Order: sequence, then C-alpha cells, then structure tokens
Amino acid sequence: MSFARVIGPSQVRGIVLMVAGMGLFSLSDVIAKRLMTSLPTVEIVWIRYFALAISVVWMIARGGRLTRTTQPALQIGRGASLVVSTALYNFGLAYLPLATATALVFSSPLFVIVLSVVLLREHFPARRWMWPLVAFGGVLVVANPDPATFNPAALFPFGASILWAAAMVMTRHMASTESALATQAWSSGVAVVLLTAALPFGFVLPGAEQWLEIVVMGALWAVAQWFVILAYHASDASAVSPFAYSQIVWASLLGALLLAQVPEARTLVGAALILVGGAGSAHGSRRPVPVPERRR
Repeated sequence: MSFARVIGPSQVRGIVLMVAGMGLFSLSDVIAKRLMTSLPTVEIVWIRYFALAISVVWMIARGGRLTRTTQPALQIGRGASLVVSTALYNFGLAYLPLATATALVFSSPLFVIVLSVVLLREHFPARRWMWPLVAFGGVLVVANPDPATFNPAALFPFGASILWAAAMVMTRHMASTESALATQAWSSGVAVVLLTAALPFGFVLPGAEQWLEIVVMGALWAVAQWFVILAYHASDASAVSPFAYSQIVWASLLGALLLAQVPEARTLVGAALILVGGAGSAHGSRRPVPVPERRR
C-alpha cells in the first residue's frame, strides 16, 4: 500500500505544501540574517509583510475574488498573532544561530496539536501523542538547553512559537468559511498597518547592493505564507503541523551551505528525531480527511 493511500490525497497535498513552505521560510531567513547586520529587525519584518501584501494585490488583479469575511475578529486576531510572532522570531534570529533559533521555535507544532484537540475538537488518538513528543524531544536535542549557559534571546523564538500556533489554529477554524485570499488579505493588511506605525522607530535606508536580497527575501517569505495557509486548508491541522518540523532540517542544511554554520552531531540526531516524529504523527491518521467547502 502506498504512503498516499495510507494517509489520503488531501493529507499528502497538505504535507507537501507544508514542507515546501518551511524550506522557503528558511531560505528567506538566511537572507534576513545577512541583512540584519545593517538593517533593523522591524524593517526586515515590515519588508516581508509588505511583500505579502503585494502578492495579495497581484492575486486580486488577476481575478481573485476577495469575499467578505464572516469572522473579522478572528481575522484581526490571526493577523496580529502572526505579526508579533514574526517579530519575536526575527529578534531571536538576530542574536542566535539560524539552526538554534529555528529549533527553539519548533515547540509550535505541538501547541497546534494541543489547541486543535481542545478548541477545534479534532480527533488525535492517544496512541499518536508519542510522535509529536518524539519530535519535540528532537527539538530539545538540537537546542541543547543548559541553565548555566542560557541565552535570554531564546525567549523570543519560544514566545513566537506560541503565537504562531494560535494563528494556525485560527486558520484551520476559519477554513470552512474564509477563502485563502481573504485570510491573507486580512493578515497582510493588519501587519502592514501595525508595522508601518512602528517603522519610524527603526528604519535605515538600504544600500544599493541590498535591494536584490530584499526583493528575494520578501518574495520567498510571501510564497511560503501562501503554501502554509493552503496546507491547512487541505488537511487537519493535527495532520500537517508536525511537518513544520522539517524547517529545522532546512535551516541546518542552508545554514551550513550559505552561512558556513556546519551542524553539530546533536543537530543531526535531533533532526532525525524530528523527522521520525513528524512522519509518525501523519502516518497514524489512516482515514483521508475531506477538504471542507469554501466560499469562492
């Protein structure tokens, strides 16, 4: 029996979108870390959300139908959660190695599963809880927390993970009534408003040689956002969220190739645990998950 038949086509689609999105996030993070040596973090976050807003306008211009939301409070809450989460993660990224910052933020998929079960009443059998816990154990192996050498900057990505999980659960909750385009429009709009208000407190005019990196960073991050939201529209949050752990693998590989940050042995061991835990969580769900009807 093929893997696709075991977990269902909708879950396969959601998993592929999630893994690809995590890879694009990591590549965008590599560029962001380079830019952070001369540009403020708030400006980096603003550039990313401005790129997302441009992608929304482009989709509408190409005929995308922007339906009226039925849940404006949730849309605003999702947008605010995402922008604060992104800001916190980027503050951590400025002070921590890429692989470390990424590993620390990866308590979020476990929070997504917990919130999905408690708030969305999604079915997650008790026998499957061992898999996200294995993956979370991999995160701890990679992060190697040691009270004697604790870096307070680690609190930034951890706080980001909680807000990210809340945003993803809101995404899943709205999937049956809100289109992906409407959700992205609200998220990018809320973010641009909040970040533009904060921009005067941290803005540096980029140098001529930085503009190409800025455009590529923003484009990669915007596409990754679309992939993630489509992944949660394709399948249960509890099925696709464990594959967000793949970002630690992407971060380790890209950090080694592009930032000369060669992963240590514990990073490789932790990454293996993360992959095993993520694959086990999805494999345990044997029934295909129907894609809910959405208004066009």
